[in-house]
Amino acid sequence: MVSGLQPAYLSGTELSCVCAVDPRQCQVQAIETSVMWVTEGKGDQDIGLHFFDRLVVGDLGLTTGAPIEYSIMTRLPSTPQSYRGEILKIEWMVKVRVFANDDSEYSFTFPFRLVSTPQLL
Repeated sequence: MVSGLQPAYLSGTELSCVCAVDPRQCQVQAIETSVMWVTEGKGDQDIGLHFFDRLVVGDLGLTTGAPIEYSIMTRLPSTPQSYRGEILKIEWMVKVRVFANDDSEYSFTFPFRLVSTPQLL
């Protein structure tokens, strides 16, 4: 579903990957792709949206049943960096949401780490 995604990125570098959806599983109406971070731990969950794109499949002019592939690219920020502490965790991910013509929705997450030094890659 997502290829080219690295397990870790240096802050300030570019994330580039290819997303692919096989429309044989369902009739795809739209695809949303996000690059985001979420917190886990004590207190409320925080969510930060860094990148968002929505593709409406009918606007792409694809042959019915053809695989849908598209690239995403975004320069990652310097903060917040990935963190796995006892009380708090900050997780980065690429999230893909697929909306089908029958009003069903499928969501997939692909985690990665955002770090400040090459030694942490």
